Amino acid sequence: MSIMRALLAKGARHGPGALTLRQGPPSRGQRKGQTASSFPRLCLSSRIDINSAASSTSTPSDGDLERTTLNVPRLQPFRPRREMIYAARTLSVNVAGVSFEQRQDLVKMMRVGNAVLLEQEPLNRFDPKAVAVYTMSGEKLGYVPRTLTHLLRQQRYVLGVVESVGPVAMDEAQVDAPEEGETVESEKADDLWYLCVTVKPNLPALTIDLVPKTVWGTNMKAELPDEDWDAIRTQTYERAGYRCEVCGDQGDKWPVVCQEEYQYDSESLSRNRQTFRGFVALCPACHKVKHAGRSIVDGGLKLVSSQLMRVNRWTHSESQMYLQKALSVWNERSLVEWEQDFSALGELEGKVERKHQEWEGGP
Repeated sequence: MSIMRALLAKGARHGPGALTLRQGPPSRGQRKGQTASSFPRLCLSSRIDINSAASSTSTPSDGDLERTTLNVPRLQPFRPRREMIYAARTLSVNVAGVSFEQRQDLVKMMRVGNAVLLEQEPLNRFDPKAVAVYTMSGEKLGYVPRTLTHLLRQQRYVLGVVESVGPVAMDEAQVDAPEEGETVESEKADDLWYLCVTVKPNLPALTIDLVPKTVWGTNMKAELPDEDWDAIRTQTYERAGYRCEVCGDQGDKWPVVCQEEYQYDSESLSRNRQTFRGFVALCPACHKVKHAGRSIVDGGLKLVSSQLMRVNRWTHSESQMYLQKALSVWNERSLVEWEQDFSALGELEGKVERKHQEWEGGP
């Protein structure tokens, strides 16, 4: 029995919340620090006004592609993904809200080159267009300034990397006023640190949204009539040019497979909604990542990790932190019931029964 199979079995015995992945030790560079000049940067000033919403675009260079975290190299993407990275626009963002909710401790732990993940928050009660910035283990670092959120509407998840971080020169009067519900840290303005990240807003990210146990059942392929399913997948393949819409690659035995995409939103403690977003063409490798639970149980942990590293340009440590967070989210979502919304199917909605999801490989 593999280590991951044992972990899954542990989760079955002890219930949701018991399933985790162990993180490896930090790299030597992470323990001793780094030199910011070792990395290509778009934002060259060492001290920035935290209230500035300045952004910049640049022509992608070899440095953008070969960026490393300290002394840890990142896997080289395959040629189609490299072309997507080169073609994607680069945006530099000064993260807002880093002085609230004790986020300064997290910011001071960040290093130039560390990966971050941006996520839209459509249910944010203050701003439904808000985009949050997270560490790879899921801690919130802050938000994209409101003046820039319109540039990050193409993808729900956006890949980013720390461009610069450090003390910021400003007066106490310049500190952003907190929004309702946020707590200001009792810290001197001189001790505040800023965080600047580089993102590629239109570059698809390879992410994991495991289906909660409370909506397991059969898959949509089994629910829809054969002629309808064949029409859907053929249309999906043709729209994508028979290439993966995330990494641009193709499989060896078959080019791509048709994958359902869902969005999970918790509107309150008692109301949770799973919304069908559409179909996407994925290569077999990215498809296995989307169904990471089942893939890991079948002994595919190494494949899942390497694909995340190669496509998202993450280090091994970053991919493991993300996997652990994805499993933790799955455990939490499996504790509640979900309302299902298939309105995006149009006239086919009536042909799909609720709780139709694929088995994700849990206990």
